[in-house]
Amino acid sequence: MTASHAELVENRASGSEILAHLARCDARFVPPLSDRVDLVAYAHRLHERARRFEAWANGGLIGLVAAYFNDENGAMFISNVSVDEDFLGRGIASALLARAFASARATGFTQIHLRVGTADVAARRLYEKLGFRACPAEGEQTLMQLDLPVTPR
Repeated sequence: MTASHAELVENRASGSEILAHLARCDARFVPPLSDRVDLVAYAHRLHERARRFEAWANGGLIGLVAAYFNDENGAMFISNVSVDEDFLGRGIASALLARAFASARATGFTQIHLRVGTADVAARRLYEKLGFRACPAEGEQTLMQLDLPVTPR
């Protein structure tokens, strides 16, 4: 199944579905997500406060990009990018990120920020391919930034 075959929607998943997805993806984060956050509290926060771009297949949540659209300086912050292991390499993360970028542009944001594990080579490679540039590392995390083109009105 490729991204074109997954159902891409916004904000459908329940808190328990988000938690189950994060638990399945936990060990692939570098370092593991559960080493940095309480998964139950994080899933609840994403459900209640983040705008979520989701990929679904066979009735289950298989991909998630969660973002916060509340920065007063015109920057959207991506808090989570995750795809179930059985669906990696099929363009799902890229498709969800593209939807998030389009939404950010439509909302008037000029930048997108995210943090990635400094040692997470695969994730950094994906973000760099999409145009992100690394800012100075802060311990185990690197802040990455994508400048969105400003469209004249």
